[in-house]
Amino acid sequence: MPKRLLIVDDEKNFTLSIRRLLELSGYETEEAHSGSEVYPRMLKRAFDLVILDYMMPDVKGDKVCEMIRSEDRLKNIPIIIVTAYHDQTEERLRAWGATEVVYKPVETDVLIRMVKKYLE
Repeated sequence: MPKRLLIVDDEKNFTLSIRRLLELSGYETEEAHSGSEVYPRMLKRAFDLVILDYMMPDVKGDKVCEMIRSEDRLKNIPIIIVTAYHDQTEERLRAWGATEVVYKPVETDVLIRMVKKYLE
């Protein structure tokens, strides 16, 4: 059974391009375009990994991470935070619950390697 990933970003072109690459690598994917969609969706469906944008218009990635990490059955799911804010330290992002941090513009080969690292 293929691993299922949730890709969360308010930039639909970003989620579409990452989704296509991951599906070509054999993963099942879903998209969300706001932070408020993530936690309820994760409670309903099982995901093996989340790619999460930090800066979204409603609920920012740090709060989404905290929500996910607060739920026992979700707390070990890898979360890769994607951010354009280079002033965010990885230490701070990890304190919020990020497993990995990727800075925009995203090097897709780096992102794919990270996903494979946690899922294979």
